[in-house]
Amino acid sequence: MKRTKRLNQLGLGIIIMVYFLLLAGSRFHIIPANIHVVPLFACILIAITIILGFIIVPSSEKKLFLPKGIGYGWTLNPRNAFGLLIYVALLVLALTAIF
Repeated sequence: MKRTKRLNQLGLGIIIMVYFLLLAGSRFHIIPANIHVVPLFACILIAITIILGFIIVPSSEKKLFLPKGIGYGWTLNPRNAFGLLIYVALLVLALTAIF
């Protein structure tokens, strides 16, 4: 449980850091104007969620929905085939919205 909490905090810290880097990059024109920052952030957010999901969720867990690590509610299980398919569809949708 302690490892899961630390990984959730690490993921949250990475997400916040990426958000501010993207914000600074768009404000200082480091990121080209034809790249939309919000879908790019969504793509990075989904990728971090999938990676942390594979690290945190045990391989024996096959339920589609799991309790969230931070906050209340449920989240998709990337170790479930249908859950991974939904995550990949969201990732593709975010990638197509970037350009």
